[in-house]
Amino acid sequence: PPSFVGRETELARLHAHISSATFQRLAIHGLGGCGKTALALETAYRVKEHQPAWAVFWVPAVSRETFEQAFRDIGTALNIPGIAEANANVKRLVRAKLSDQSLGPWLMVLDNADDISVLFNPLKTGGSGERLIDFVPHSCKGSVLFTTRTRKAAVDLAGGTALQLGELDEREAKELLRARLFPDNHILLEDEGIVREFLEMLAFLALAIVQAVAFINKNNSTLKEYLSIYKDSEEDAIELLSKDFEDQGRYRDTKNPVATTWYISFKQMQRQNPLAADYLSFMACTAGKSIPASLLPPGGSKMVTMEAMGTLSSYAFITERQQQHGIEGKGGERMYDMHRLVCLASRNWLRDHQRWKVWANKALSRLIEVIPYGGHEEREVWPAYLPHAVHLVNISGVCKTEDRIALLDRVGRCEHSLGRYGSAEVAHRQVLEQRVATMGKEHSDTLISMNEGKYAEAEKMHRETLALREKVSGKEHPDTLTSIYCLAYTLSQQYQYDDALSLYHRAYTGYERTLSSTHPTTQACLEHYSSLRQTYDPDLSTGGVSIFDIA
Repeated sequence: PPSFVGRETELARLHAHISSATFQRLAIHGLGGCGKTALALETAYRVKEHQPAWAVFWVPAVSRETFEQAFRDIGTALNIPGIAEANANVKRLVRAKLSDQSLGPWLMVLDNADDISVLFNPLKTGGSGERLIDFVPHSCKGSVLFTTRTRKAAVDLAGGTALQLGELDEREAKELLRARLFPDNHILLEDEGIVREFLEMLAFLALAIVQAVAFINKNNSTLKEYLSIYKDSEEDAIELLSKDFEDQGRYRDTKNPVATTWYISFKQMQRQNPLAADYLSFMACTAGKSIPASLLPPGGSKMVTMEAMGTLSSYAFITERQQQHGIEGKGGERMYDMHRLVCLASRNWLRDHQRWKVWANKALSRLIEVIPYGGHEEREVWPAYLPHAVHLVNISGVCKTEDRIALLDRVGRCEHSLGRYGSAEVAHRQVLEQRVATMGKEHSDTLISMNEGKYAEAEKMHRETLALREKVSGKEHPDTLTSIYCLAYTLSQQYQYDDALSLYHRAYTGYERTLSSTHPTTQACLEHYSSLRQTYDPDLSTGGVSIFDIA
């Protein structure tokens, strides 16, 4: 393909593999759309260019039918005796011919070996007999190159000889963009900021870049216009990633859009490891970065969970971050990142199958389960959950209101425990707004929320809360006294000492009547009251009188 760029390190390794004096198998694996087929195709052309004596065979391993047709074509091209006979065992004849060293050197590419059952399942029903993989030839003058989306398949196909293919680097991505754009559109590359934003948005993924450029060329559009459409909404973004396009480097009867390639992988994974598919659905509801392993719902034994996460990693849907170490010798926490475009496609997959709201609410319930009401217990663990909680509660129209409020309340208290008061205030205000909207101002939970906020603005809320509590619960109710206590504290922080002292006295005497003088809340209120009296009037001393008498 004339638009192939970069990958020189990988091409050098493939050349060394193919030029080896002994029979070799090697598998290229990586995320769907990263350019595995393009790399294998470039390798095949370079072999023919630099080593014209070699025979090169291409076998699509998408299905049993494509495999068998390719072997029939190989047999015909080599004029193998008996290949055209009606009862010929084509696969055996081709294997025997290529395994014969007199044929000379050859390279066979088995492309798209994604569904491992195609090659490894018995050809006859009953679970025994030959498999397609058994017909792959073996010769010290031959080399076999597989391409597959999963690391597990790569290990099964080639043992430890595997090459993981990732995204393009920035230089390669720019070269691909230039190679694919119409020459008249090369002027679009002059804005380096827009170019970088465009490539970053597509995660430097080869197929996504090729697909986007096809759209731009076809519609005489610009990079900036494509960016604008993509960023308008998730729906617009996934529509762009789902646009079909023509590409000579891909199979004619295969859907080309990058989102479609992943949907195929999703289906395969659902069959192979349902727990892995569940974890992918769960992780699609998070912020997508730094997802703690402990946040995932329990899935059974450690081995079952490990296999599920291994499957996700094998498909390159997730990558494990460098292990984060806890404090106080409590060990580390595994953290995972989800590929950004895969995350987007996963959400759309869930929407298309009417499972988006189901999984979003499962994720929210799990976050409520693991996030405490602040405090210091397990403080080395739960802060990592907060970004995912904030992300989820800000997705509108998905989660139940009461659950969103419950999670936001926890987030606000945790942020306060961490000393992040600005973030705490944002969460508490969201709780208050939603409680007022759903429960009304006089509901007890709403009244609790009204006690949160900045001191400068809290006074108004506390006074409103106090008036409502007196109306709803009465002047001597402990909740009313708590509102008086909160208002007193707020006024004291604003240096309104006279009013604060009066309210502290009122709260204390009320607590003494309703809770008793020895109750912890009564004593805490008394401590605040006495401390403020001494701060406000340093000359004040007890003169041997008990602190209770002062009150």
